[in-house]
Amino acid sequence: AFLATLDSQQRARTEIALTPAARRIWSNLPTGIAMQVGATVRNGVKLGELNAEQQRAMLALVASVLSPSGYQKALDIVMADEALEQTSAPARPAGNAVRFGRAEYYAAILGTPSTTSPWMLQFGGHHLALNVTLAGGSTVLTPSHVGTQPAVYSLEGRTVRPLGDELDKALALMASLTAAQQKQATLTYRVADTVLAAGQDGKVIQPEGLRAAAFTAAQQAQLLDLIGEW
Repeated sequence: AFLATLDSQQRARTEIALTPAARRIWSNLPTGIAMQVGATVRNGVKLGELNAEQQRAMLALVASVLSPSGYQKALDIVMADEALEQTSAPARPAGNAVRFGRAEYYAAILGTPSTTSPWMLQFGGHHLALNVTLAGGSTVLTPSHVGTQPAVYSLEGRTVRPLGDELDKALALMASLTAAQQKQATLTYRVADTVLAAGQDGKVIQPEGLRAAAFTAAQQAQLLDLIGEW
């Protein structure tokens, strides 16, 4: 239904062959910043170049592969970036290619949508990269990146914290641990940037910290509730 709203040029850019090379094209960086000089940063078409009907169809597709709360989290991240664009644009030097905001989020379909054969939906922009592979009845949401800037903002009279529930639940889980467990669960070094990001597909992180097997039943339930945010 989304593809049917696009003109031929838009569709040619949106519907892409499902290849290992195409799957690796994604980014959590804003428009105007590439990981490699001359590299394609994102597949597909962006919200800002679509009309209202096409935008609704794109977002309906994204909503169909996420839970309602997951879709709301994604929208909150998008609108956080819109708030960032509104505050940063006036101070941006002329000629600066970096752009934030709702208009800078892209969608692409890799392969042919099917109820049996594998295909993939990509949706993302700054601080959001959703790579969703669908194969029959199975759905895999990886590799993906979820972040937010700003962490808190106001929208239509309400305060929005896109990743606020994760933060609150993580702090509550840490508070439930003993002092010895907290020491084991806390890394001894500062993580100042993404550990694995775009361009590093296929790599793994070695286990660190405290094994969940050492948790009480209540702490394991808290951990699963925290993981459920993602």
